[in-house]
Amino acid sequence: MPEIMREKSFLSTMLRLALPIALQQAIFSSLNVITVTMVGQLGEASVAAFGLANQISFLLQLLLFGVTSGAAIFAAQYWGKRDVANIRRVLGVCLALSLSGGIIFSLVAIFIPELAMSIYSSDATVIALGSDYLQIASMSFLAMAITASFTAMLRSTENV
Repeated sequence: MPEIMREKSFLSTMLRLALPIALQQAIFSSLNVITVTMVGQLGEASVAAFGLANQISFLLQLLLFGVTSGAAIFAAQYWGKRDVANIRRVLGVCLALSLSGGIIFSLVAIFIPELAMSIYSSDATVIALGSDYLQIASMSFLAMAITASFTAMLRSTENV
């Protein structure tokens, strides 16, 4: 085992950071399981539509992951220097990029959900059901962008 793993301060810091993140992911995954269970009672077409609509949401999550991961690296470096002014700048850029992506995805989901869904399927029933769900889900896209940005900054400054 590496020497750093034997240090109590390292282990306590790692656990203090890792446990809340793991708990957050567990709660998020549980929410998806509950949603799929509820949608599953509506039939096969509904489950397929839900999965298809979530592909669009997943693309936004990938974009947010890339933006916030890059921002988190910069913020962690600035946090090491205790340079709060530049952390605020990084947060501003992160929010601007994340919200831009959230707005674009929201507009697509609200105004042309059928076109977005048709990238993944040609089944008219699935596209129609999924479009309805995607329009509703689009209301959360801006909140996702804001939450992802602030979460990344908080994690980078040891505030999980």
